Amino acid sequence: MCVDSWPTFTTAICYRQKQHFSSSSSSRSFGVIPDICSVFSKNPATLRRLLLNERVLNWKSGPTFRGIPSSHCQLIKELASLSGLFITEYGGYHSFIHNILEKKSCQEKVLPLPNSILNESRAELMDALLPYGGSQGSLNHVRACIDHLPNHCVTDETGRPVSWMLSYELCELRMAYTLPEYRRAGHFLALSLTLIGKMSSVCLSVYCHVHRQNQGVY
Repeated sequence: MCVDSWPTFTTAICYRQKQHFSSSSSSRSFGVIPDICSVFSKNPATLRRLLLNERVLNWKSGPTFRGIPSSHCQLIKELASLSGLFITEYGGYHSFIHNILEKKSCQEKVLPLPNSILNESRAELMDALLPYGGSQGSLNHVRACIDHLPNHCVTDETGRPVSWMLSYELCELRMAYTLPEYRRAGHFLALSLTLIGKMSSVCLSVYCHVHRQNQGVY
């Protein structure tokens, strides 16, 4: 993490360098998970200065930005173009930040299906349903998230996942999906509360992004 000044600051950049991941159950390598970067800033000038500092961010490595406010997108596109990079933007999402875990009971809304933890054998199903999935890189990322980070799912009677939610390195709940025939049953809420409880218990600040068209969540 890098900030513009200390102890008070107006800009913070959370950044993880590329890492190689392998399965915890075998010696098979998943390959490289790309650089992931998130930005929080109240000062565009300071943000520009930090992003242009090669000691803070290496644009040549092709970083992936997560959870970036729309007000910063144009600046990031401009700086990326200086390095000959093209930015693909996935917008149209609302941000939700968890502060206090409320004691809610969602049993009445949830179908009587068992809960479970995902394993890497389900990675291809998860990746195929992502809007940006389908590549070996995205599949590797899904496998690493399943194998190394908190996740939870709801399964049918045969053990097949019908609703699931994963998490990312920056404590974001992501890649949530429910099969169409199991929607409007409260699974998203149940999975969210389960993961928020697990991650909050170890003092992690949890947040997520929900697409504006997903009115049922609101």
